[in-house]
This record gives sequence, structure tokens and C-alpha cells, in this order.
Amino acid sequence: MNRADLMLAALQDGEPKSRRELFERAGCFYLTNNAASELRARGYVIEQRRDGDVYLYQLHLYIYQLTGSEAA
Repeated sequence: MNRADLMLAALQDGEPKSRRELFERAGCFYLTNNAASELRARGYVIEQRRDGDVYLYQLHLYIYQLTGSEAA
């Protein structure tokens, strides 16, 4: 599994995750911005936002569910 696939697996529940939570769920991988960019290039809607000093990432499931899987 590459880092984007690990990130996707960690975000499947649709809840926002901090970088730390992603590391705990997916194993230590770096460059979360790059992994999120790879997923966006595949058609996933990954939101990144900041809450104070913490960056949060979230997969928007309603888009994913409408397309069924990776967008063409």
C-alpha cells in the first residue's frame, strides 16, 4: 500500500483526522499533504482545514458514495 492508500483507509469513516491520528491509524507515513493531493487526483474529495495549530483531513463520503469508487 502506498501512502495515499493508507490515508484513504484511515479516512474511510468520514470523520476528520489530525496528522497524529492518521499516523496512529495508518502507520507512520509523512507528507500528508502529498497523500491528500494524490487522492484528490484520483477523484476523492479530501478537505484540509486548520483548528488552531492542528491540521485536520476529512474524506467527504457523500461524494465518494455517489461515484461508487475512484472517479474516472
